[in-house]
Formats: sequence, C-alpha cells, structure tokens
Amino acid sequence: MLLATSLVLVLASGCGGEEEKDVRSAAGAFASAAETGNGTSYCNTLTPDTSKLLDTVARGLGEDMRCADLMKERLSKGLSGGLNQEALAAIEDAEIEIKGDRATIKDSKDTIPMRRVDGDWRVDLASWSKVGPSLHGSAACTQGRLDLIAAPLPPATRDGVAEDADANAARLRELREAVAQTTPSESQRKAVAAFDKILRDNITTWERTAKRLRGVGAPFETYNRGLTESNKRAERSAKDVEDLEIACAGDAQSFRDAAGYRRDADRAGAAAAKRFANMKRLEGPDAYREIVDDLTGKLRKIDPPKTFAKLHRSSVGALAKTAEVLPTSDRGRALERFELAVLRAAIGFNRMAIVNCAEL
Repeated sequence: MLLATSLVLVLASGCGGEEEKDVRSAAGAFASAAETGNGTSYCNTLTPDTSKLLDTVARGLGEDMRCADLMKERLSKGLSGGLNQEALAAIEDAEIEIKGDRATIKDSKDTIPMRRVDGDWRVDLASWSKVGPSLHGSAACTQGRLDLIAAPLPPATRDGVAEDADANAARLRELREAVAQTTPSESQRKAVAAFDKILRDNITTWERTAKRLRGVGAPFETYNRGLTESNKRAERSAKDVEDLEIACAGDAQSFRDAAGYRRDADRAGAAAAKRFANMKRLEGPDAYREIVDDLTGKLRKIDPPKTFAKLHRSSVGALAKTAEVLPTSDRGRALERFELAVLRAAIGFNRMAIVNCAEL
C-alpha cells in the first residue's frame, strides 16, 4: 500500500506545489476511473505509449476493440492495471517526486511512474517495472499473432516453408525485444529470465528447422519436429513463467468468437484423422481423395469468425490441392511435392489453432 512518509520534490522550476497537485490530480483520476470501471476515462489518464500497447492487446479480443473496451471489461472483473484498491485509494496521501517531465508516486513497495505529455500528467504503465514487461510482451505477442493470421500461406516449396520457419523465429525475436524494454520488478525477474530462455531456445529451434528444410530431409517431418520441440519446451517451462502474464491474442481468453469455429473444425478434423488411421495402404489414392473431399466439404460449411475468414479459405483450398498431387510411389520428387502440399495446408490450420504465442 502506498504510505506517505515524507514529501520529496525535485523541482526544475519554482512552481513545485502546483506541479505536485497536478500529478496527484492525474493519479486521482486514474484511481477514480479504475474504481468506477470507466474504461474510457482510465485510458485517457494513460500515456500515449501505454494506450497504444493496450489498443494492440484489445484487438486480440476483436478487431474493433480498443483500450477503452478492453479496460472496461478488465475493470469490471476487478483488474486495475497492477494496483489493488488499497493502493489506488492511498494515492491522495502518497509521496510525490518530480523530475522535469517525469514523476513518481511511491512508497517502500511501489513506484508508479508518471509522465507529462503536452502539459498534462499521465500514468506511464508502459515503463512501470511491475506491469511493463507483461504489457510490452502482450502487445508484441498479440500483434505477431494477428500478423501471422493475416499473412498468406507459404508456397509449397522447400524455400517457402523454410521462410515460414524463419518468420516464426523473427516473431519470437520481436517478442523477446519487447519484453526486455522494461526492467522487471524483483518479483518478476525469475519469470522474465525463464521466458527469455524459452524464447531464445525456440528461436534457435526455428532457425535450425529453416536450415534443415532447405536441405534434404523430409519436409513435413522436419517442420513438425521443430513445432513439437518448441511446444514441449513451453509446456515444461509454463510454471516458471507464471508471474509474467502475457495476454496473447492466441491464448484461451482471446478470439472468443472462434470458440464455436474451433469446436466444429476440430470435430471434422478428428473424424477425418480416424478415417486416415483406418485407411488400408492398398486402398490408395481414391480413398485419400474421398476423405479429403469429405473433410473440405465439411470445413467449407463452417462459418469462420471474421478474423480467420481469409486464412480459413486458404487453408481449406490448400488441403483440397493435396489430393491433386498424390504420388504414385513412396519415393522421389513426387512424394516430396505431396509432403510440401500437405505441410502448406497444415501450416494454415496450425495458424488458426488457439495456442499461446510462446508455443509458436
């Protein structure tokens, strides 16, 4: 809780008393908005950098959502940007320190940063050690996920799928850089360090996968090995990063309108997978085409959420094309061509899977 022990003012001019009042007033408006659940007022008290990050996170819940919509929802659940209600209520008596266009509201436990923007004081959550790493990470993860969904499927070539693996590594590098923009609080340092290690290891995995895809190994097996390795690493380390809350557009709390889509698509896919597993080798191309035709027919009847609509059509089309390039033997370029076509479709469906960004 914020406790007033003494008043420390570092002034650049002689009007410190008024500046202190302005800082406290801005912080009070922030506290009031949090207490009343007013998302618009809450976002208006934040620095532009902070609002921009929350705008990005909000788009993970819906392309028309922004900071005010996100915070209205969060505040209704008692979430107030890292502050509990006692701390918010204590702002009136808190210690204020001002240095130029930056100020802090602090006690022995918390130091809330403030910044003057165009003459008005705003709460600078983006640079606050308590929430900054999570906020920057959430925005980067969400933007990366949205970019991934909007990107066209790679060509069904070795270079094409290798470039997709390279892109996975690039997104993880951006996420790593984003989390590192704010020095974490003492309570989050271990979690941030663990998360950074996951990202570094997964970046290496995808870089190695891209290199192998450009080589001579089986494309589908090579890509799937990289995906499985990165997924398992994230699962093993999940407990180590619990204190770092990365709210990615791909996690279970986001893309709410995709829940029904995922259920129907998973049901159709599971039925097809069972038929593939029971398909006898001698049944050959005709059996494969029958299963693919049935699956693509079911998927085309599913109404995807707007966010996924284009990717859904591309992925279903890619799946249909696999039936057009069936090999006549288990060797040679024809088999590789088929594997690459299957991998292209699999990449599309994987992008629509509701997974945590760290698992990419």
